[in-house]
Amino acid sequence: MQQSGTQSPSCTGSYPSASDCFPLGSLSTAACGSETAPMPQKGEASTQGFPQLADPFKMRSTVNFYLCYLLCLALGLACVVCVCLWNSRWRGGFAWDGSSLQFNWHPVLMVTGLVVLYGYG
Repeated sequence: MQQSGTQSPSCTGSYPSASDCFPLGSLSTAACGSETAPMPQKGEASTQGFPQLADPFKMRSTVNFYLCYLLCLALGLACVVCVCLWNSRWRGGFAWDGSSLQFNWHPVLMVTGLVVLYGYG
């Protein structure tokens, strides 16, 4: 059902233009978030060669990322320290001489590898 006076663009016929087949084809990709900056229009000043001011929203997300990273780093280190204290005080300490105290390295290395390092990954 078409209304009178309006026709839908069609890609058939003799040599259709790109805007007929792809209505958004005439848009600039730079305006849509591309990595390349759009070219300045006629009458606009070019900012090439001048430092761009930092976007406060990008800075806020970067600061939040580093705060979360430091929180994870501190919690991981605290976890490993707690397991080391538990093994040294309540399980008799550590050894590397074939005695049963050699197994006390197992929880420390498991927490370090599986919890802390996988958490950072």
